[in-house]
Amino acid sequence: AQAPETRAELMRLLEGISRAYRNEPETVAQRAEQLQKAWIDRWARSANPLPLTDESLESLNQSLSSLAFQPNERYWLNWMEWLAVRARSGDPIAQERLVSELQVLRQSALWDASEGGFYALSEGLTPEGQPRGAKRLIEQARLLRLYTEASRYEPELLQTAYDLVRFLKNHLWQERPPGFRNSTSPPRVLMAIAREAPAPTRDNTLSADANAYAIVALVDYIQVVSPTSEQSLWARRAVLRTIETLRALRTVQGDLYHTTRRQVSGWLPDLALVACASLRLQQIQPSERNRQFALSLLRVIQEQYADPTGGLYDVAYAMRWGGWVLQPVRATADEALPSDDTLVVMALLEAGQVRSAERLLQVALGDYDPNQPERFLGLGIGLEIYRAYLETQQGDE
Repeated sequence: AQAPETRAELMRLLEGISRAYRNEPETVAQRAEQLQKAWIDRWARSANPLPLTDESLESLNQSLSSLAFQPNERYWLNWMEWLAVRARSGDPIAQERLVSELQVLRQSALWDASEGGFYALSEGLTPEGQPRGAKRLIEQARLLRLYTEASRYEPELLQTAYDLVRFLKNHLWQERPPGFRNSTSPPRVLMAIAREAPAPTRDNTLSADANAYAIVALVDYIQVVSPTSEQSLWARRAVLRTIETLRALRTVQGDLYHTTRRQVSGWLPDLALVACASLRLQQIQPSERNRQFALSLLRVIQEQYADPTGGLYDVAYAMRWGGWVLQPVRATADEALPSDDTLVVMALLEAGQVRSAERLLQVALGDYDPNQPERFLGLGIGLEIYRAYLETQQGDE
Protein backbone atom coordinates (compact mmCIF):
# COMPACT_ATOMS: atom_id res chain seq x y z
CA ALA A 1 0.00 0.00 0.00
CA GLN A 2 1.38 3.38 -1.01
CA ALA A 3 0.15 6.95 -1.04
CA PRO A 4 1.40 8.60 -4.28
CA GLU A 5 1.71 12.36 -4.08
CA THR A 6 2.20 13.11 -7.79
CA ARG A 7 0.67 11.91 -11.04
CA ALA A 8 3.97 10.33 -12.07
CA GLU A 9 4.15 8.32 -8.84
CA LEU A 10 0.56 7.20 -9.32
CA MET A 11 1.26 6.00 -12.86
CA ARG A 12 4.34 4.03 -11.74
CA LEU A 13 2.31 2.43 -8.97
CA LEU A 14 -0.53 1.45 -11.33
CA GLU A 15 1.93 0.01 -13.86
CA GLY A 16 3.53 -2.09 -11.12
CA ILE A 17 0.16 -3.42 -9.98
CA SER A 18 -0.87 -4.20 -13.58
CA ARG A 19 2.42 -6.00 -14.27
CA ALA A 20 2.12 -8.09 -11.10
CA TYR A 21 -1.48 -8.98 -11.92
CA ARG A 22 -0.52 -10.16 -15.44
CA ASN A 23 2.66 -12.02 -14.53
CA GLU A 24 2.00 -13.32 -10.96
CA PRO A 25 -1.78 -13.67 -10.53
CA GLU A 26 -1.44 -16.42 -7.90
CA THR A 27 0.83 -14.25 -5.74
CA VAL A 28 -1.50 -11.28 -6.07
CA ALA A 29 -4.50 -13.40 -5.07
CA GLN A 30 -2.60 -14.80 -2.09
CA ARG A 31 -1.54 -11.33 -0.91
CA ALA A 32 -5.10 -10.05 -1.36
CA GLU A 33 -6.44 -12.91 0.75
CA GLN A 34 -3.88 -12.18 3.48
CA LEU A 35 -4.78 -8.51 3.46
CA GLN A 36 -8.50 -9.28 3.59
CA LYS A 37 -8.04 -11.65 6.53
CA ALA A 38 -5.91 -9.12 8.43
CA TRP A 39 -8.49 -6.40 7.79
CA ILE A 40 -11.39 -8.59 8.97
CA ASP A 41 -9.47 -9.79 12.05
CA ARG A 42 -8.68 -6.20 13.05
CA TRP A 43 -11.82 -4.31 12.15
CA ALA A 44 -14.69 -6.58 11.15
CA ARG A 45 -13.97 -9.80 13.01
CA SER A 46 -16.97 -11.86 14.04
CA ALA A 47 -17.49 -12.44 17.74
CA ASN A 48 -16.48 -15.84 19.08
CA PRO A 49 -18.29 -16.19 22.42
CA LEU A 50 -16.90 -18.73 24.89
CA PRO A 51 -18.72 -20.24 27.86
CA LEU A 52 -17.92 -18.82 31.29
CA THR A 53 -16.48 -21.68 33.32
CA ASP A 54 -14.63 -21.86 36.61
CA GLU A 55 -11.62 -23.22 34.74
CA SER A 56 -11.44 -20.29 32.31
CA LEU A 57 -11.83 -17.79 35.17
CA GLU A 58 -9.09 -19.40 37.25
CA SER A 59 -6.77 -19.59 34.25
CA LEU A 60 -7.29 -15.89 33.56
CA ASN A 61 -6.76 -14.99 37.23
CA GLN A 62 -3.50 -16.95 37.32
CA SER A 63 -2.22 -15.05 34.29
CA LEU A 64 -3.23 -11.70 35.80
CA SER A 65 -1.74 -12.58 39.21
CA SER A 66 1.73 -12.76 37.69
CA LEU A 67 1.56 -9.17 36.41
CA ALA A 68 3.21 -6.16 38.06
CA PHE A 69 3.28 -2.51 37.05
CA GLN A 70 4.62 0.84 38.17
CA PRO A 71 2.18 3.70 38.90
CA ASN A 72 3.17 5.58 35.73
CA GLU A 73 2.55 2.58 33.47
CA ARG A 74 -0.52 2.50 31.29
CA TYR A 75 -2.31 -0.39 32.96
CA TRP A 76 -1.40 0.27 36.60
CA LEU A 77 -4.81 1.61 37.65
CA ASN A 78 -6.57 -1.22 35.80
CA TRP A 79 -4.36 -3.69 37.64
CA MET A 80 -5.12 -2.04 40.98
CA GLU A 81 -8.83 -2.17 40.28
CA TRP A 82 -8.49 -5.87 39.47
CA LEU A 83 -6.68 -6.37 42.80
CA ALA A 84 -9.51 -4.48 44.52
CA VAL A 85 -12.26 -6.77 43.17
CA ARG A 86 -10.12 -9.81 43.99
CA ALA A 87 -9.60 -8.46 47.50
CA ARG A 88 -13.35 -7.96 47.90
CA SER A 89 -13.86 -11.63 46.95
CA GLY A 90 -11.68 -12.63 49.92
CA ASP A 91 -8.29 -13.21 48.28
CA PRO A 92 -5.73 -12.47 51.07
CA ILE A 93 -2.84 -12.05 48.62
CA ALA A 94 -4.79 -9.45 46.63
CA GLN A 95 -5.66 -7.63 49.86
CA GLU A 96 -2.01 -7.51 50.90
CA ARG A 97 -0.78 -6.34 47.49
CA LEU A 98 -3.50 -3.70 47.23
CA VAL A 99 -2.66 -2.22 50.63
CA SER A 100 1.09 -2.34 49.99
CA GLU A 101 0.89 -0.62 46.60
CA LEU A 102 -1.34 2.16 47.91
CA GLN A 103 0.85 2.76 50.95
CA VAL A 104 3.92 3.14 48.72
CA LEU A 105 2.05 5.50 46.38
CA ARG A 106 0.99 7.75 49.26
CA GLN A 107 4.63 8.04 50.37
CA SER A 108 5.87 8.87 46.86
CA ALA A 109 6.53 12.30 45.35
CA LEU A 110 3.33 11.95 43.33
CA TRP A 111 1.34 12.91 46.44
CA ASP A 112 1.05 16.64 47.13
CA ALA A 113 1.40 17.03 50.88
CA SER A 114 0.44 20.72 50.81
CA GLU A 115 -2.81 20.77 48.79
CA GLY A 116 -3.59 17.06 48.61
CA GLY A 117 -4.29 14.98 45.53
CA PHE A 118 -1.98 12.95 43.31
CA TYR A 119 -0.10 14.41 40.38
CA ALA A 120 -0.65 12.64 37.05
CA LEU A 121 0.34 9.01 37.50
CA SER A 122 0.64 8.43 33.75
CA GLU A 123 3.33 11.10 33.38
CA GLY A 124 5.30 10.12 36.46
CA LEU A 125 8.36 11.98 37.74
CA THR A 126 11.24 13.86 36.13
CA PRO A 127 14.80 12.50 36.55
CA GLU A 128 15.05 14.95 39.46
CA GLY A 129 12.09 13.25 41.17
CA GLN A 130 9.56 16.02 40.55
CA PRO A 131 6.03 15.38 39.21
CA ARG A 132 5.37 16.18 35.57
CA GLY A 133 1.60 16.31 35.12
CA ALA A 134 -1.45 18.02 36.57
CA LYS A 135 -3.85 16.42 39.02
CA ARG A 136 -6.57 14.86 36.86
CA LEU A 137 -10.09 14.23 38.03
CA ILE A 138 -10.42 10.74 36.57
CA GLU A 139 -7.27 9.56 38.33
CA GLN A 140 -8.31 11.14 41.65
CA ALA A 141 -11.71 9.43 41.40
CA ARG A 142 -10.24 6.03 40.61
CA LEU A 143 -7.71 6.36 43.44
CA LEU A 144 -10.44 7.45 45.85
CA ARG A 145 -12.30 4.21 45.09
CA LEU A 146 -9.11 2.20 45.64
CA TYR A 147 -8.21 3.83 48.95
CA THR A 148 -11.80 3.51 50.16
CA GLU A 149 -11.81 -0.20 49.33
CA ALA A 150 -8.33 -0.77 50.83
CA SER A 151 -9.41 0.91 54.07
CA ARG A 152 -11.49 -2.22 54.73
CA TYR A 153 -8.22 -4.13 55.18
CA GLU A 154 -6.02 -1.31 56.52
CA PRO A 155 -8.06 1.39 58.31
CA GLU A 156 -5.18 3.90 58.18
CA LEU A 157 -5.73 4.25 54.43
CA LEU A 158 -9.10 5.87 55.07
CA GLN A 159 -7.17 9.06 55.89
CA THR A 160 -5.93 9.23 52.29
CA ALA A 161 -9.49 8.75 51.04
CA TYR A 162 -10.53 11.61 53.33
CA ASP A 163 -7.73 13.80 51.93
CA LEU A 164 -8.77 12.98 48.35
CA VAL A 165 -12.37 13.99 49.02
CA ARG A 166 -11.14 17.24 50.55
CA PHE A 167 -9.01 17.84 47.44
CA LEU A 168 -11.98 17.24 45.16
CA LYS A 169 -14.06 19.67 47.18
CA ASN A 170 -11.45 22.44 47.44
CA HIS A 171 -9.75 22.29 44.04
CA LEU A 172 -11.92 20.56 41.42
CA TRP A 173 -15.53 21.19 42.45
CA GLN A 174 -17.44 24.03 40.87
CA GLU A 175 -20.96 25.31 41.48
CA ARG A 176 -22.03 26.32 37.95
CA PRO A 177 -22.69 24.00 36.34
CA PRO A 178 -22.39 21.64 39.32
CA GLY A 179 -19.61 19.15 38.83
CA PHE A 180 -15.87 18.58 38.81
CA ARG A 181 -13.29 20.18 36.54
CA ASN A 182 -10.99 17.94 34.53
CA SER A 183 -7.67 18.98 36.09
CA THR A 184 -5.64 21.50 38.02
CA SER A 185 -2.69 23.40 36.56
CA PRO A 186 0.47 21.36 35.88
CA PRO A 187 3.36 21.75 38.32
CA ARG A 188 5.51 24.83 37.94
CA VAL A 189 8.56 22.73 37.13
CA LEU A 190 7.33 22.48 33.53
CA MET A 191 6.60 26.17 33.37
CA ALA A 192 10.22 26.96 34.20
CA ILE A 193 11.48 24.74 31.37
CA ALA A 194 9.13 26.06 28.67
CA ARG A 195 9.79 29.74 29.26
CA GLU A 196 8.55 30.86 25.85
CA ALA A 197 5.39 28.74 25.89
CA PRO A 198 2.19 30.09 27.44
CA ALA A 199 1.76 29.10 31.06
CA PRO A 200 -0.47 26.00 31.28
CA THR A 201 -3.73 26.46 33.14
CA ARG A 202 -6.27 24.19 34.73
CA ASP A 203 -8.78 22.44 32.50
CA ASN A 204 -12.21 23.68 33.59
CA THR A 205 -14.10 21.36 31.24
CA LEU A 206 -16.58 18.97 32.84
CA SER A 207 -16.33 15.60 31.13
CA ALA A 208 -18.99 12.90 31.37
CA ASP A 209 -16.73 9.91 32.04
CA ALA A 210 -14.62 11.55 34.76
CA ASN A 211 -17.62 13.05 36.56
CA ALA A 212 -19.40 9.70 36.46
CA TYR A 213 -16.31 8.06 37.98
CA ALA A 214 -16.33 10.77 40.67
CA ILE A 215 -19.96 9.98 41.54
CA VAL A 216 -19.23 6.25 41.88
CA ALA A 217 -16.14 6.94 44.02
CA LEU A 218 -17.97 9.35 46.33
CA VAL A 219 -20.88 6.93 46.79
CA ASP A 220 -18.37 4.25 47.81
CA TYR A 221 -16.79 6.71 50.24
CA ILE A 222 -20.13 7.73 51.77
CA GLN A 223 -20.84 4.10 52.61
CA VAL A 224 -17.72 3.63 54.77
CA VAL A 225 -17.75 6.88 56.77
CA SER A 226 -20.18 8.38 59.23
CA PRO A 227 -23.31 9.55 57.38
CA THR A 228 -23.47 12.67 59.55
CA SER A 229 -19.87 13.81 59.00
CA GLU A 230 -19.31 17.09 57.17
CA GLN A 231 -17.52 15.43 54.26
CA SER A 232 -20.20 12.78 53.89
CA LEU A 233 -22.94 15.40 53.76
CA TRP A 234 -21.00 17.45 51.18
CA ALA A 235 -20.32 14.35 49.07
CA ARG A 236 -24.00 13.45 49.10
CA ARG A 237 -25.00 16.93 47.89
CA ALA A 238 -22.23 16.95 45.28
CA VAL A 239 -23.17 13.63 43.64
CA LEU A 240 -26.88 14.49 43.52
CA ARG A 241 -26.13 17.80 41.82
CA THR A 242 -23.53 16.34 39.46
CA ILE A 243 -25.91 13.70 38.11
CA GLU A 244 -28.23 16.52 37.06
CA THR A 245 -25.40 18.10 35.05
CA LEU A 246 -24.75 14.75 33.39
CA ARG A 247 -28.45 14.39 32.64
CA ALA A 248 -28.29 17.77 30.88
CA LEU A 249 -25.64 16.37 28.50
CA ARG A 250 -28.28 14.17 26.82
CA THR A 251 -28.55 14.68 23.07
CA VAL A 252 -31.68 14.45 20.94
CA GLN A 253 -30.42 11.06 19.70
CA GLY A 254 -30.48 9.75 23.27
CA ASP A 255 -26.73 9.46 23.84
CA LEU A 256 -24.51 11.95 25.71
CA TYR A 257 -22.18 14.76 24.88
CA HIS A 258 -18.66 13.94 26.02
CA THR A 259 -18.20 17.28 27.81
CA THR A 260 -20.12 20.40 28.74
CA ARG A 261 -18.63 22.03 25.64
CA ARG A 262 -21.11 19.90 23.65
CA GLN A 263 -18.77 19.34 20.73
CA VAL A 264 -18.58 15.53 20.51
CA SER A 265 -21.09 12.86 21.47
CA GLY A 266 -21.55 9.14 21.13
CA TRP A 267 -18.72 7.57 23.16
CA LEU A 268 -19.68 4.22 24.66
CA PRO A 269 -17.64 4.68 27.90
CA ASP A 270 -19.56 7.88 28.66
CA LEU A 271 -22.92 6.13 28.43
CA ALA A 272 -21.76 3.12 30.44
CA LEU A 273 -20.16 5.13 33.25
CA VAL A 274 -23.04 7.61 33.56
CA ALA A 275 -25.55 4.73 33.66
CA CYS A 276 -23.46 3.00 36.32
CA ALA A 277 -23.18 6.21 38.36
CA SER A 278 -26.92 6.89 38.14
CA LEU A 279 -27.70 3.38 39.34
CA ARG A 280 -25.05 3.50 42.08
CA LEU A 281 -26.81 6.55 43.52
CA GLN A 282 -29.68 4.23 44.39
CA GLN A 283 -27.56 2.93 47.27
CA ILE A 284 -27.67 6.26 49.11
CA GLN A 285 -30.89 7.82 47.78
CA PRO A 286 -33.34 5.71 45.77
CA SER A 287 -34.82 7.63 42.85
CA GLU A 288 -37.00 6.23 40.10
CA ARG A 289 -36.00 9.20 37.94
CA ASN A 290 -32.30 8.30 38.16
CA ARG A 291 -33.07 4.64 37.61
CA GLN A 292 -35.06 5.36 34.45
CA PHE A 293 -32.28 7.66 33.21
CA ALA A 294 -29.76 4.83 33.55
CA LEU A 295 -32.04 2.25 31.94
CA SER A 296 -32.65 4.55 28.97
CA LEU A 297 -28.88 4.87 28.45
CA LEU A 298 -28.50 1.09 28.58
CA ARG A 299 -31.25 0.75 25.96
CA VAL A 300 -29.36 3.16 23.69
CA ILE A 301 -26.22 1.05 24.15
CA GLN A 302 -28.00 -2.20 23.33
CA GLU A 303 -29.92 -0.79 20.35
CA GLN A 304 -27.33 1.46 18.71
CA TYR A 305 -23.91 0.08 19.70
CA ALA A 306 -24.50 -3.65 19.25
CA ASP A 307 -22.22 -5.63 16.94
CA PRO A 308 -24.60 -8.00 15.06
CA THR A 309 -22.22 -10.90 15.73
CA GLY A 310 -22.00 -10.15 19.46
CA GLY A 311 -20.41 -7.53 21.70
CA LEU A 312 -20.49 -3.76 21.33
CA TYR A 313 -18.93 -1.13 19.10
CA ASP A 314 -17.07 1.79 20.68
CA VAL A 315 -19.13 4.30 18.66
CA ALA A 316 -22.58 3.82 17.15
CA TYR A 317 -21.84 5.34 13.74
CA ALA A 318 -18.85 6.51 11.75
CA MET A 319 -17.95 10.05 12.77
CA ARG A 320 -15.43 12.72 11.94
CA TRP A 321 -13.36 13.99 14.85
CA GLY A 322 -10.83 16.64 13.96
CA GLY A 323 -8.91 15.27 10.98
CA TRP A 324 -9.91 11.66 11.69
CA VAL A 325 -12.81 9.59 10.44
CA LEU A 326 -13.69 7.09 13.18
CA GLN A 327 -15.34 3.79 12.28
CA PRO A 328 -17.17 1.58 14.81
CA VAL A 329 -14.83 -1.04 16.28
CA ARG A 330 -15.47 -3.81 18.79
CA ALA A 331 -12.69 -3.19 21.29
CA THR A 332 -12.54 -5.68 24.17
CA ALA A 333 -8.94 -4.94 25.18
CA ASP A 334 -8.10 -2.29 27.76
CA GLU A 335 -6.62 1.11 27.18
CA ALA A 336 -6.02 3.61 30.00
CA LEU A 337 -9.49 2.67 31.26
CA PRO A 338 -10.82 -0.88 31.51
CA SER A 339 -12.36 -2.07 28.26
CA ASP A 340 -15.70 -0.68 27.10
CA ASP A 341 -17.29 -4.08 27.69
CA THR A 342 -16.18 -4.05 31.32
CA LEU A 343 -17.76 -0.64 31.93
CA VAL A 344 -21.02 -1.78 30.34
CA VAL A 345 -20.99 -5.02 32.38
CA MET A 346 -20.66 -2.94 35.56
CA ALA A 347 -23.73 -0.91 34.57
CA LEU A 348 -25.74 -3.96 33.50
CA LEU A 349 -25.12 -5.72 36.80
CA GLU A 350 -26.09 -2.58 38.71
CA ALA A 351 -29.36 -2.73 36.74
CA GLY A 352 -29.80 -6.45 37.41
CA GLN A 353 -29.53 -7.36 33.70
CA VAL A 354 -27.48 -10.48 34.34
CA ARG A 355 -28.03 -12.29 31.04
CA SER A 356 -26.93 -9.30 28.97
CA ALA A 357 -23.80 -8.96 31.13
CA GLU A 358 -23.09 -12.68 30.74
CA ARG A 359 -23.34 -12.56 26.94
CA LEU A 360 -21.01 -9.57 26.84
CA LEU A 361 -18.44 -11.34 29.03
CA GLN A 362 -18.62 -14.43 26.79
CA VAL A 363 -17.72 -12.31 23.76
CA ALA A 364 -14.89 -10.61 25.65
CA LEU A 365 -13.56 -14.01 26.76
CA GLY A 366 -13.57 -15.13 23.13
CA ASP A 367 -11.39 -12.12 22.25
CA TYR A 368 -8.92 -12.76 25.08
CA ASP A 369 -5.30 -13.02 23.95
CA PRO A 370 -3.27 -15.14 26.43
CA ASN A 371 -0.08 -13.62 25.03
CA GLN A 372 -1.14 -10.14 26.22
CA PRO A 373 -2.86 -10.66 29.59
CA GLU A 374 -2.02 -7.09 30.68
CA ARG A 375 -4.51 -5.80 28.09
CA PHE A 376 -7.37 -7.85 29.56
CA LEU A 377 -7.40 -6.77 33.19
CA GLY A 378 -10.83 -5.28 32.47
CA LEU A 379 -12.08 -8.74 31.50
CA GLY A 380 -10.80 -10.03 34.84
CA ILE A 381 -12.59 -7.19 36.66
CA GLY A 382 -15.85 -7.88 34.83
CA LEU A 383 -15.71 -11.63 35.52
CA GLU A 384 -15.03 -11.08 39.24
CA ILE A 385 -17.90 -8.61 39.56
CA TYR A 386 -20.18 -11.03 37.69
CA ARG A 387 -19.21 -13.95 39.93
CA ALA A 388 -19.68 -11.87 43.08
CA TYR A 389 -23.11 -10.78 41.82
CA LEU A 390 -24.21 -14.40 41.27
CA GLU A 391 -22.99 -15.39 44.73
CA THR A 392 -24.93 -12.51 46.28
CA GLN A 393 -28.10 -13.52 44.42
CA GLN A 394 -27.75 -17.12 45.53
CA GLY A 395 -27.23 -15.97 49.11
CA ASP A 396 -30.38 -13.84 48.95
CA GLU A 397 -32.37 -16.82 47.68
